[in-house]
Amino acid sequence: MNLGKIKFLQPLKNKRFSLLFSGQLLSDCGNWLDYIAIYTLLVYTWQLGPDAVAAQVIAAGVPWIFLGPLISVWVDRLPTKVTLVVSDILRAIIVFCLFFTTSLWLLLMLVFLKNSVATAFEPARMKTIKSVIPHQELSQAISLSQTSVYLMKIIAPIVGGVIAAQTSSSFIFLIEGVLFLISSVLLSFIPNDLNQTQSVDKPKFWKELTGGIKHLKTTATLLMAVILVSVSLFLIFLFEGLFVLWAKEQHLSEQAYGMLISAIGLGSLVGVLGGGSWEGWKKSPLSSISSAVFISGILVTILGIGGMLSFQLPTLVWSAMAFCAGVCAAFTTVPFGYILQTETPSHLIGRVTGSSNALQNVSTFLAPLLGASLAAAFSTNFVFLGAGVGLVLLGGISTMTVLTNKSRDSSNIEQKQENY
Repeated sequence: MNLGKIKFLQPLKNKRFSLLFSGQLLSDCGNWLDYIAIYTLLVYTWQLGPDAVAAQVIAAGVPWIFLGPLISVWVDRLPTKVTLVVSDILRAIIVFCLFFTTSLWLLLMLVFLKNSVATAFEPARMKTIKSVIPHQELSQAISLSQTSVYLMKIIAPIVGGVIAAQTSSSFIFLIEGVLFLISSVLLSFIPNDLNQTQSVDKPKFWKELTGGIKHLKTTATLLMAVILVSVSLFLIFLFEGLFVLWAKEQHLSEQAYGMLISAIGLGSLVGVLGGGSWEGWKKSPLSSISSAVFISGILVTILGIGGMLSFQLPTLVWSAMAFCAGVCAAFTTVPFGYILQTETPSHLIGRVTGSSNALQNVSTFLAPLLGASLAAAFSTNFVFLGAGVGLVLLGGISTMTVLTNKSRDSSNIEQKQENY
């Protein structure tokens, strides 16, 4: 296949990026296999309840919020290739340990350790992309990287479910560990000159940490993008876990619910691939994110209103709206990644990525708890309606802000290319 003829595949002609992408595919597959393995182990094998599931969520989420920004300082200090390879090897060792785990507390400790190590991989990945990809292929590289996440989010749970049914939940950990080891081997072939650490006097640790936060606070475009994405994620995660309850209240069958989830997944793939193939959003990346948030808000609002008024629409209509919502939500990751890369110098990319991830994970950590509480106090449809209206307001207000201050959107592509 001639990769040059397919625009969003062009970065794969770059050997360094193709190695990174291959390693990320395997790592992402391992992460989502881990997801299905742990939950089936807790609920089906050990017969534990909501408390154990909640404890697992906390153990997995806390490192991204509190340790991520700290570890990202070391990501900027250390050679990127070393960070990527060691991260995969350590995660392989940890998941091999999970295979032998019979205690909930030991499992929680290993989940905490695994996610602590994982917080180094994401900023190192972003740092690698900035180092090896020319500006004109940046959006395609970000699109491919996000495609790996969404593709494995669909494939890995299916494969994991089949493996668990045929063997055991614990056996999945062995496969996951092998995937991480193969990923580390692929990443080890990235040339050694990648991101060599400069021999200059490094400032103190806390000064480096605050340097990344200061850059985030003083770069208007980047700060607005991080706030916009973090708040939109919070609103999305308010209702995401309630989809099954919404479908049940709409008297949709299990098969219809499956169609809704599949539609969201397919829409997510279309969204990230579309962001890499169509570059019109580069003229105004913040406006593009805002518009996508606004449209997704309208769709979610319709779902809430439809539930309240008991609209009896065909499953295909609901699935079409779910598909469009998936497109909008996933599309935003491409211009957001583009802003993060173009508005951040190379020596700060790890720390800024770590701080950004921490803010986003706070949203995804707290929102499901609040959403479940609101659904219990009021109704599922109330949560959908409230989140939808919130997304509409967020998208509308941010669009107006960008339009009244176009300089924030940094739409001068030539200037971006010079600074990249």
